[in-house]
Amino acid sequence: MKHLLTIIVILFSFGAFDASAQYRTSDFKVERKGMYLYADDGVRITKGNALDYMNWQTYSKCYLPGKRLFNAGIAISSIGGAIFTLCIAVHAYNMFTWEIASDTPEMYMPFDLIGAGIGLGFAALSIPLFASGVVLLNRTAERSGFGSCSSPELTFGPQPSGIGVGIRF
Repeated sequence: MKHLLTIIVILFSFGAFDASAQYRTSDFKVERKGMYLYADDGVRITKGNALDYMNWQTYSKCYLPGKRLFNAGIAISSIGGAIFTLCIAVHAYNMFTWEIASDTPEMYMPFDLIGAGIGLGFAALSIPLFASGVVLLNRTAERSGFGSCSSPELTFGPQPSGIGVGIRF
């Protein structure tokens, strides 16, 4: 009877060991690179595997809203940049053709410049969305075991995508 009880205990302990192997322990690190989170083993965290690296509360309160805000910031800044570029191109075309074709000045409403202002407004609106998304993604990394995250930096001069002013989060 003792041998049967010992075998049952050993089998249950192996079963418990195998069941705990499918869950990650809290000794791993999560790091944010751009808009993506990466685990310390190099795996990019997506919606499909995020619950393997964080609990449900961090996933629903930090990761999903942060990802959505960051993506909304990208979409709105892209739309604003496209509107601004198109309106400035139309304005330049109108000014060039008006100078050549017209001998007398005419009054016109600069709808193209108004559109350019709207495009700049979209681009300005995207900054708080980016910042809020980055804060939530940083909070996700902190709660998933990464530790402290860096604060935003304002840089002037050469940037990875050109020359100008840059905000790095």
